[in-house]
Amino acid sequence: MYKEIKIMYTDSIRSELIEIFNELNIEKYMNLSGLEATWAKKFRHLNSRVWPGTDSLMFMVIDEEKTKELLARLRILKNELVEGAALFATVTPLDELL
Repeated sequence: MYKEIKIMYTDSIRSELIEIFNELNIEKYMNLSGLEATWAKKFRHLNSRVWPGTDSLMFMVIDEEKTKELLARLRILKNELVEGAALFATVTPLDELL
């Protein structure tokens, strides 16, 4: 069974995510960069001089076992994030993959 993973993150942690993908041999993913996001009432990325930076969204489809490994690594990364960096992921089961 395959899963669709969406990872929303602060652009500043992109290299850490890519490193995780490389270590887990995840080679196929899409990245939508340059997004403006509101993570919480007091936590916004507006790409201004006061609050530089933007957010991104990565999509991928991977098997169930790889999903478990990836989520474990993302939990570790999320716990290590500095204030001002954000990360969250969603997992959706796929009924069919063409």
